[in-house]
Amino acid sequence: MKKTILSILCLLTLSANAYSDTSVEVLQRGTGPKANNADQLLINYHLWLFDSNKADGKGKLVEKNTNRGQPSRLLLKKEKIIAGLYTALLNQETGSKLKIVVPPELAYGPKKEGEIPANATLVYEMEILLVMPQK
Repeated sequence: MKKTILSILCLLTLSANAYSDTSVEVLQRGTGPKANNADQLLINYHLWLFDSNKADGKGKLVEKNTNRGQPSRLLLKKEKIIAGLYTALLNQETGSKLKIVVPPELAYGPKKEGEIPANATLVYEMEILLVMPQK
């Protein structure tokens, strides 16, 4: 029995630690409602590949939505977005501006995704414009 409990505790610790490697820097703290699981978010963002030779870590710009003229919608669910973004955005306030650095194991890992190469660390700058709670 003790061995089973210890095994479960070890698995829970490993699972919790797997989600702690995403770096979140709050550039501007929001004052609106917090984002919860399954909420719909309206966001503006830029996505770069991480470059350790740059002071800010921003390498090649891969994607941005600000040139589209309207915010993007993001469903805040574990199974819909990469794990690093999910944990970074959970409980963030509307109006927040964030710099999020997501390691490969919490992004796309060993698979290539569009312009994102395998095992890439990602750097996001994201503004949460609106949190729309799901009913």
